Amino acid sequence: MSEIEGVEAEYLSVLDADTIPNDNQTHLCLSCETPFTGVYCNSCGQKNDNYRRSLFSLIIELGSTLTAIEGRIWRTWGALLFKPGKVAREFADGARMKWSSPIRTYIAMSLILFGFLAITETHIFSLDVNVKPKDGVTLSRDELTHEDLSFEFDVHMLERQRTIDARIKNRDFELIERKMLDEEGDLRLDFQIGEEEDDVTSPSLNEPNSKVEDLPEAQPENIEIGGDLGELTVNDRGQIMLNNRRVEGKDVSNFVFDFMQNPAVVTDSLRVYLPRLMFFMMPLTMFIGAIFIRGRGNAMLYDHIIHAAYIHSVVFFLLFTGIIASYVFPGTVVAQAIFIGLLIYLPISLKRMFARGWLKTLWTSYAVGFIYLFILCFGLVIILAMTLKDLQG
Repeated sequence: MSEIEGVEAEYLSVLDADTIPNDNQTHLCLSCETPFTGVYCNSCGQKNDNYRRSLFSLIIELGSTLTAIEGRIWRTWGALLFKPGKVAREFADGARMKWSSPIRTYIAMSLILFGFLAITETHIFSLDVNVKPKDGVTLSRDELTHEDLSFEFDVHMLERQRTIDARIKNRDFELIERKMLDEEGDLRLDFQIGEEEDDVTSPSLNEPNSKVEDLPEAQPENIEIGGDLGELTVNDRGQIMLNNRRVEGKDVSNFVFDFMQNPAVVTDSLRVYLPRLMFFMMPLTMFIGAIFIRGRGNAMLYDHIIHAAYIHSVVFFLLFTGIIASYVFPGTVVAQAIFIGLLIYLPISLKRMFARGWLKTLWTSYAVGFIYLFILCFGLVIILAMTLKDLQG
């Protein structure tokens, strides 16, 4: 393209001021013909480069660009982890080229976390149920009744499928079912976790001077629980009823055993819906935070959404590193460490972001955190209820 004569010299770009070959540049924008005063057009934003050179040269330049982006990513994460609130504050104040954007950081970390969960077959939580003979019981396995057995129950965090497979390899599921179900196949409602204590206050026929009429009369129960899954009741025979239909104890035990052997029957739904729930929680956190801290100077809704996005990114990063740490340490211990770390991180980040007094900062941090956890748990219950309903169907 021939240059237009008469263009003033002060508007002509100095082609040697960048690393782009001069043969691939022009003084006028190739799209809108506005005179260039830098690498990018001041009118339409097009780069002063026609890219007509060898593919090898373009690949090298792409590598340089990615290196610069990578440097910004490392700088952003270094500040996010060791200077809580600094990135959010400076980005909100306009330093957008210095730091990775909050939305990109959030999306990238979300993909890494949930992708890693799927690849490594790591379950956010898993169930471990077992039974053992009570102290002093020396009966053979076939002679054991539910009264001779005690339950052992535990919930594990950040556990991999192969660890679960190794744990349940020698589980006696028939014995567990013997403890859970009665002779008619109904779920027992009177079992306890761990060793069962004798009720010394109740009269017994083995005690002297006791009579049958002294024994407490069994009272029928009628417990009602409402919800999206229907009306759950326990009738006077101790049977569990859902919408006036009997829930087979065998179905319950099968579900428990399936969940024990492969928590994916539940956690797969979490992998699908939890990212969506967390994305919804970001703007919700913005509004909750704005209730406690307001101000047109540095605490507008814009400031709160930026801070919320970076905080969620850090939470995802901690969960990701927690999964890796769970290869060495128990997952439950790792989850507790993450929770304690966030209790320290959040007030520091909030303090640097909004520059409020420590008393208000601490109060706001934990109040927002409590409300956030309450809503998050409510959302998780809905997800689990939907999963159970699908399994029933």
